[in-house]
Amino acid sequence: MIRIRPTETRFVDIRHEGWGLDWSIQFPEAIVSAEGSAMSWEPIHPDWEQDESGAWRYAWRTTKGYLEGLQHVDAGDFVMGLALEAGIWVDGDDVCTELTISNESGEPFHEVRSEGGCFQARSDVFCDHDEVARSYVAVGSKMVSMTTLHRTEPIRALYHSAKDQDDSHNWKWFWGRSDSRIDVPAVLGALSTDGTKAVAIAYEQSVRGMQNADDHHCLHSCPRFGDLAPGESVTRCGYIRFGDDIAVLADELREKVGA
Repeated sequence: MIRIRPTETRFVDIRHEGWGLDWSIQFPEAIVSAEGSAMSWEPIHPDWEQDESGAWRYAWRTTKGYLEGLQHVDAGDFVMGLALEAGIWVDGDDVCTELTISNESGEPFHEVRSEGGCFQARSDVFCDHDEVARSYVAVGSKMVSMTTLHRTEPIRALYHSAKDQDDSHNWKWFWGRSDSRIDVPAVLGALSTDGTKAVAIAYEQSVRGMQNADDHHCLHSCPRFGDLAPGESVTRCGYIRFGDDIAVLADELREKVGA
């Protein structure tokens, strides 16, 4: 059985009762556009509400107060006008996620995207040695270990599905880059240290993937929302699935998100 519990921030705790293991997801971690960022990884405290179906949801938008409170990023790189509605729930063995981004301004936003959520392991069963080797991403419809792919940073990487998507210049110093091209949708996964357990994450229209082995073994499947005209909204759905075969999980998620 899978259980989820929102926290005071946008982090949601995820518990796999059968395995006795924990994860969390910062949901989402960031929203960006060609015009500027709308949300960063700095803490926010949304008003979570549970609907009749059991899903947990919150609404959020960039405000002057939010920008004035930023401490570790430059508020000058941010824009106002994008709003978020986020929902997360459990359906069988899946954690289901839903992100809707709306343009509330009178001007268009271009190339809107999110990293979908920072999905983090919270136990040594997944957070231990060889995290990069036990991290996988779909390339050529197969899940391949990230140790076989090019990366400029040893413990983390941002993978693109096309060369012309490499425009996040401000974060190259942290995430580095990879010359390897991944599939769309971006399906990412990880194996436990003994290889008997697997997790995978994927979003609709995800064109990028991120992995970080910096103490919390996080995975990101990054959906693209595209250009948003004034008043337009776009929704992307994602899934986290647990099992014992990472290739099987990837195939199942690929079918769900529409490969």
